Amino acid sequence: EYEKLWMIARVPRALATRVHAGYEAHVSNNPEILASAQTSMPETAVFEAIPNGVELPKSVADDGALRQRLGLSPSDQIVSHVGSFLRAKNQRLLVEAAARVPDTHFVFAGGGPQKKHCEARAAELGLQARLHFLGPVDDVATILRGSQVFAFPSVSEGMPNALLEAMSFALPSVVTKIPALTALVRDGEEGHAVEPDPESFARALRSMLDDDSSRRRLGRAAQRRVETTFSMQVVGERYLELYRQLCRR
Repeated sequence: EYEKLWMIARVPRALATRVHAGYEAHVSNNPEILASAQTSMPETAVFEAIPNGVELPKSVADDGALRQRLGLSPSDQIVSHVGSFLRAKNQRLLVEAAARVPDTHFVFAGGGPQKKHCEARAAELGLQARLHFLGPVDDVATILRGSQVFAFPSVSEGMPNALLEAMSFALPSVVTKIPALTALVRDGEEGHAVEPDPESFARALRSMLDDDSSRRRLGRAAQRRVETTFSMQVVGERYLELYRQLCRR
């Protein structure tokens, strides 16, 4: 059932044109979808690319709750990932990378059909003590506050709120080098964007974990990027401006 969420029905052009005939505007967080909509909407319509927005956290300080839950010491390093276990999310890559990053704990939050396969592979690699599969969680903030790095190995994405939320907590990220992710995390600025293979991912994770100064710099840059571009306040203002524009027509 989870996989069906990733199936996109292709609407015939003629039907799309009829549906869109009365629309005055089309908004999308995806430029490709926006470009496609322009072929079926009136020439007078307004097209606007507006990204997803996230609430800014009140505090990003580690309160120790995650370490207490997992039985870890203050000196243990934690890499976290939040997302449904789907093939497109590619968590298997992160499991393989974890085997190449010693003395580090990896926390996975989320459920889905690929979770059992990732757990089985972790067991095969002897990583049960360092890889923590929490399943769906109610308080993602606890995980993000307790982490040093966020990892997002997807091979297909739209605009993931999970990544934006991690950035809002001043977490630098290692992401796969696909357009949807590099539009959020620019390599060397808010984190690292790498090829989707375990060694490249592990190398980027190790470089962050081994360099506190660089990690903090990238994390602060990630937080500023969300504050200035992807916060609910900024995104909400863009929608209000669009409404004002339409009202003036």
